[in-house]
Amino acid sequence: MKCKTVILIIFAYASNAYAACPSGYYGIEANSATVLSMECLDGYVDMGEIDTCTGVRDKCWGEYKCDAGVSRIRTSSDVDTPLYGIKVSSPALHVQVGDKICYGNLASGTASPAINMNVDGKLYHVATIHECISWGVSCSASGYGEYTTNFSGKCQSATVRGISICGSGTGTQYATTTRNLAISSETADNKNCWCRIFAPATSPWIFVKNISSANECSRTCAAECANALSASATFRATAGNNFIK
Repeated sequence: MKCKTVILIIFAYASNAYAACPSGYYGIEANSATVLSMECLDGYVDMGEIDTCTGVRDKCWGEYKCDAGVSRIRTSSDVDTPLYGIKVSSPALHVQVGDKICYGNLASGTASPAINMNVDGKLYHVATIHECISWGVSCSASGYGEYTTNFSGKCQSATVRGISICGSGTGTQYATTTRNLAISSETADNKNCWCRIFAPATSPWIFVKNISSANECSRTCAAECANALSASATFRATAGNNFIK
């Protein structure tokens, strides 16, 4: 294997490294639906740039933090980008501090503002890593029954888990969403079936059906959610387009 060294004059910002998620963060559950990449391809939902415990988001990818005592690189023209403890791209920019190496991952083409470089005649730019979730082209459903709340399924490579609930609030139309679900203290009023995906990412509550009675809603709502997951492109798109980042 031929190895190439790309030399770049940089300034390094000092920072504290975390071996794991610090207090106030929660870890990311590893699953086959998640891909780390500079660009999310078709069939994936872009969940945004990963945060390596810098305080930008409460989702922590602490194991991908550069542990060389630096957090970013900056050129003399004040263009800067984060460094990571993981190499996602090939080629990649290697930055060595002492005996530690961290990486600036490269995406194809040039960008502005960005650190751009030419490697073997091909143009790249240093880019942030994004969390990409496989979602929604085709799904199957399983793991539901009468008078249950949970349902599950599979969307491409994503294992899907969700929950159903019968509330008093009704959506204005199919696949209306809300984050604050109304549930009445009068049991008979809770006959509107709502569904929520919580893995591989969390969706808001999605309205699927007004059912004839509260008892019938309790009996069938999980099945309605499972059917929506497998049969409704509108439901899947609503979930994917509204995943909470």
